[in-house]
Amino acid sequence: RRYVEPMPLRRTDRIVGQGGITREAFEARKARIRTHILATLGLDSLKKCDLAPIRSNLRRHDGYTVENIALEILPGVWVSGSLYMPARFRGRIPVMLSPHGHFYDKTDTSIPDQRGRYRPDQQLRCAMLAKMGAAVFSYDMWAWGESALAFKLKDHRSDLGIVMQTWQSIRILDYLCAQPWADTTRVGVTGASGGGTQTMVIAALDDRITLSVPVVMLSSHFFGGCPCESGLPVHILPGEPMTNNAELGALAAPHPQLVISDGHDWTVTVPQIEYPYLQKVYGFYGAGDKVRNVHLAAEQHDYGVNKRRAMYDFVAEQFGLRTEGLRNADGTYREETATVEHAPEMSERTASFRPMPSKAATHCANYSGNTKSNSKP
Repeated sequence: RRYVEPMPLRRTDRIVGQGGITREAFEARKARIRTHILATLGLDSLKKCDLAPIRSNLRRHDGYTVENIALEILPGVWVSGSLYMPARFRGRIPVMLSPHGHFYDKTDTSIPDQRGRYRPDQQLRCAMLAKMGAAVFSYDMWAWGESALAFKLKDHRSDLGIVMQTWQSIRILDYLCAQPWADTTRVGVTGASGGGTQTMVIAALDDRITLSVPVVMLSSHFFGGCPCESGLPVHILPGEPMTNNAELGALAAPHPQLVISDGHDWTVTVPQIEYPYLQKVYGFYGAGDKVRNVHLAAEQHDYGVNKRRAMYDFVAEQFGLRTEGLRNADGTYREETATVEHAPEMSERTASFRPMPSKAATHCANYSGNTKSNSKP
């Protein structure tokens, strides 16, 4: 169940803490929020195992490559993804994480090419960033995609979802930042909806993230409609005012952050409420120009072409990526130069994805029970 229900809009101006806060007070609260989230999710007690990367099926496209990669994030538990790389580069290059949200075909939810990281919009943004000069890792939500070969969808809609998805992002960062081509001073993350939640959480918790672009998700009165986002009381701090996703977004300060919002979901208030709060916090660090909001009032809840364009512009500016030859005269990006693949090409189907080893099933069951017992509000 969700421990935190969406809050009435009339309370958001008070909850985001517009008045009286100082940099010192914010830094102290930031440390407490981080400690609370790590403890609530049980991540402070998890042991890291060898990632044992499995790589296969390297494909070469126009200006970039794609390779299937699987990482063992816990004994017997794997995360699968696609690593997009520039076709040619020198030295160290920026790294981007690309978690996906709960997007699928509304008529037939079973179509693989329209679910998660296999969706065309997800592939396009990863491919274009790679063509611009970044390494991009696009990965399954836990118990979605190839993870569903070992776990059931009902497992995703449990309190273990937020735990595993946050742990996935941490371990993917471990892998990417250890690569000889990775510029660890330029590490970003972007995702929409549930992927936006993952973006805010990892940017709040892990200092290796130096840029974030949460899309159609940052809100002070809504915390996500799936237990993989709000299934544990990460927003409820013992003995002090609860936090919210606007404050989680602020924990990324002073690193560059672009908040993309629209006029038809819970991000409708961002220009009036959440963005001014973020500007205030970033101002503590003399970094007011590092946080921005692109609000598309006529648009819907998605990671559509205009949202992608705003993200490309921001990442290119902040990370010094090249856009020459990738834009049309009107400033739009030539996404038609990217190749949209089918799900089977993007799947790392190896022995690792046969029925889950019993030790992994036991491990996750025990971990889930421990998480529940340690996180009662």
